[in-house]
Amino acid sequence: MDEICYRKSLGLNVREHRKRNLYTQSEFAKVCDIPREQIGRIERGEINTSVGNIFKIAIVLKIEPMDLFKNRDMFKF
Repeated sequence: MDEICYRKSLGLNVREHRKRNLYTQSEFAKVCDIPREQIGRIERGEINTSVGNIFKIAIVLKIEPMDLFKNRDMFKF
């Protein structure tokens, strides 16, 4: 699996968990203290994000950071 697949998988999980928690992108960005445009780029898998941002996102969503990497066959080699 290449880097783009990892980013897209992470992004899909962020979006899924955000929507499950009934946050709009704008609301979510505000509580995460991450610019809305950056949240959008993360969700679309366009950018690598920092470990710090992954932890901020997980804390707001009340999940473990690793949950953002689950159920997407990311680690099947």
